[in-house]
Amino acid sequence: MEPLGGHQLDAQSGKRSRKWIIAIIIFAVFVPIVMTVGIFALVFGGLYFGSKSTEEFKCAMAEINKNKEATELLGKPIEDGYLVMPNIQVSGPMRRVNFSVPVSGPKGSATLQVISYRDGFNSNFQMSLRGEGEMNRLLHRGKFPCKEGE
Repeated sequence: MEPLGGHQLDAQSGKRSRKWIIAIIIFAVFVPIVMTVGIFALVFGGLYFGSKSTEEFKCAMAEINKNKEATELLGKPIEDGYLVMPNIQVSGPMRRVNFSVPVSGPKGSATLQVISYRDGFNSNFQMSLRGEGEMNRLLHRGKFPCKEGE
């Protein structure tokens, strides 16, 4: 059979064009999904690893494992959870870091809340533990308890 353009049509050319159309549709659907998942992974990964790498977070986790009241309540070792809710502001020497993170030990779990302010002259660091059905337990209020770079 010969169409108006003078070229012969065969059964194979129709199958090839359908394969290309299907490949293009799959590509058009797949690429945006992969990009969206990648963007979410970057944002949440940055928040997760960025907040856990702060001096304040490392110090709080070290201090809670030394705190007698916390270890009596939760057991030892106390480990942090996956969901960290940070608020980090750094402006020159001034650092304001507030976060809450679920913590757990062999005896139970709670939420650790940290409020920290440091500048070149002062430091103020507060850690409290909020357990299920309990009021907040203040674990530390005072100067930043860890040395710089610890």
